[in-house]
Amino acid sequence: MDGVSTDRYLTAFVWDEAKHPARRPLRETVEKLQEGVAKVDDDFKVKTSEYTNVGRLRLKPMSASSQQDVVGVYVLFPMCDLTTC
Repeated sequence: MDGVSTDRYLTAFVWDEAKHPARRPLRETVEKLQEGVAKVDDDFKVKTSEYTNVGRLRLKPMSASSQQDVVGVYVLFPMCDLTTC
Protein backbone atom coordinates (compact mmCIF):
# COMPACT_ATOMS: atom_id res chain seq x y z
CA MET A 1 0.00 0.00 0.00
CA ASP A 2 1.71 3.11 -1.28
CA GLY A 3 5.05 1.31 -1.12
CA VAL A 4 4.62 0.33 2.53
CA SER A 5 4.51 -3.26 3.77
CA THR A 6 1.17 -4.52 5.06
CA ASP A 7 2.56 -4.99 8.57
CA ARG A 8 3.93 -1.46 8.65
CA TYR A 9 0.72 -0.01 7.22
CA LEU A 10 -1.44 -1.74 9.82
CA THR A 11 0.77 -0.81 12.77
CA ALA A 12 1.26 2.81 11.67
CA PHE A 13 -2.28 3.47 10.39
CA VAL A 14 -3.61 6.95 11.14
CA TRP A 15 -7.24 7.89 10.45
CA ASP A 16 -7.55 10.83 8.04
CA GLU A 17 -9.66 13.15 10.17
CA ALA A 18 -9.84 15.83 7.46
CA LYS A 19 -11.24 13.40 4.92
CA HIS A 20 -13.45 11.40 7.27
CA PRO A 21 -14.32 13.44 10.38
CA ALA A 22 -15.19 11.45 13.50
CA ARG A 23 -18.24 13.68 14.02
CA ARG A 24 -19.76 12.62 10.72
CA PRO A 25 -22.45 9.96 11.14
CA LEU A 26 -21.12 6.45 10.58
CA ARG A 27 -23.57 5.84 7.73
CA GLU A 28 -22.17 8.84 5.79
CA THR A 29 -18.57 7.77 6.45
CA VAL A 30 -19.29 4.27 5.18
CA GLU A 31 -21.03 5.68 2.08
CA LYS A 32 -18.03 7.92 1.32
CA LEU A 33 -15.64 4.99 1.74
CA GLN A 34 -17.82 2.82 -0.51
CA GLU A 35 -17.86 5.54 -3.18
CA GLY A 36 -14.07 5.72 -3.04
CA VAL A 37 -13.69 1.95 -3.31
CA ALA A 38 -16.18 1.83 -6.20
CA LYS A 39 -14.21 4.52 -8.06
CA VAL A 40 -10.92 2.64 -7.59
CA ASP A 41 -12.63 -0.58 -8.72
CA ASP A 42 -14.05 1.11 -11.84
CA ASP A 43 -10.67 2.67 -12.68
CA PHE A 44 -9.00 -0.72 -12.24
CA LYS A 45 -11.51 -2.40 -14.57
CA VAL A 46 -11.00 0.26 -17.25
CA LYS A 47 -7.21 0.04 -17.07
CA THR A 48 -7.30 -3.76 -17.04
CA SER A 49 -9.49 -3.71 -20.14
CA GLU A 50 -7.13 -1.26 -21.86
CA TYR A 51 -4.15 -3.45 -20.98
CA THR A 52 -5.91 -6.55 -22.31
CA ASN A 53 -6.86 -4.80 -25.55
CA VAL A 54 -3.25 -3.78 -26.22
CA GLY A 55 -2.41 -7.44 -26.80
CA ARG A 56 -5.22 -7.77 -29.31
CA LEU A 57 -3.97 -5.04 -31.63
CA ARG A 58 -3.37 -6.10 -35.18
CA LEU A 59 -1.30 -3.91 -37.41
CA LYS A 60 -1.73 -3.74 -41.17
CA PRO A 61 1.32 -4.14 -43.42
CA MET A 62 3.26 -0.96 -44.09
CA SER A 63 2.62 -1.20 -47.83
CA ALA A 64 0.28 -3.08 -50.12
CA SER A 65 3.20 -5.06 -51.56
CA SER A 66 4.29 -6.26 -48.16
CA GLN A 67 3.35 -9.86 -47.49
CA GLN A 68 4.22 -9.75 -43.83
CA ASP A 69 1.42 -9.55 -41.34
CA VAL A 70 2.17 -8.25 -37.89
CA VAL A 71 0.09 -10.41 -35.57
CA GLY A 72 0.38 -8.60 -32.27
CA VAL A 73 1.93 -5.72 -30.50
CA TYR A 74 2.50 -5.88 -26.78
CA VAL A 75 3.32 -2.87 -24.70
CA LEU A 76 4.77 -3.64 -21.33
CA PHE A 77 4.25 -1.29 -18.45
CA PRO A 78 4.33 -1.74 -14.70
CA MET A 79 1.21 -3.17 -13.03
CA CYS A 80 1.51 -0.24 -10.67
CA ASP A 81 0.12 1.93 -13.48
CA LEU A 82 -3.01 -0.22 -13.50
CA THR A 83 -3.63 0.04 -9.82
CA THR A 84 -2.61 3.66 -9.27
CA CYS A 85 0.05 2.84 -6.71
